[in-house]
Amino acid sequence: MTNVEPIKSERNADAFLFQLIMIIVCLVVKKCQNAVPNLRRQCMATAELREVGLMHVQIGDFIEVGDGPRGKRLVVDVPGVTLESDRVKASLATNDAADWGTLSNDGKLIALDVRFTLKTDDGAYIYVEYGGRADFETLIVAAAPTFQTGSEKYSWLNSVQAVAAGQANLETGKLVYRLYEVKVTAEEGLV
Repeated sequence: MTNVEPIKSERNADAFLFQLIMIIVCLVVKKCQNAVPNLRRQCMATAELREVGLMHVQIGDFIEVGDGPRGKRLVVDVPGVTLESDRVKASLATNDAADWGTLSNDGKLIALDVRFTLKTDDGAYIYVEYGGRADFETLIVAAAPTFQTGSEKYSWLNSVQAVAAGQANLETGKLVYRLYEVKVTAEEGLV
């Protein structure tokens, strides 16, 4: 019994100290919030997601390269891609599309490394690349595409950072992404 009591009182002392620190932090934050209105908004830029359109991907053959210095490499052929939105309609320009992904140790997650070239319905070329994560158990994919083009009409894509929420069906080989443009707004007085 004598060994149990000191441990219990050390826990009580740690809990008391933690609560005291939290009270002090709350008081300081409250004081700063009163001194500087809208403190939280002034601490960070904000981001908004604007839906851009849908990207349909046809998943092809999987090639397991094996373990390497960066992990287990899995190359996934992508024989077809279409992008549909109000501002751009495009499909795969050539057979350059693939995911050079890296599998997690347990094989449940893949770190994406996807690249391909699209050709718009009016003949412009758009290079697309993205990283992200795909969960093999849920078949849910999160990605962050960027775009490059020399087309004046589609030059707005050069400054777009997109995010994509995808869902795959390995039986049909279809992957559909809902694309969003990330619009970041600076806050006055932030820096």
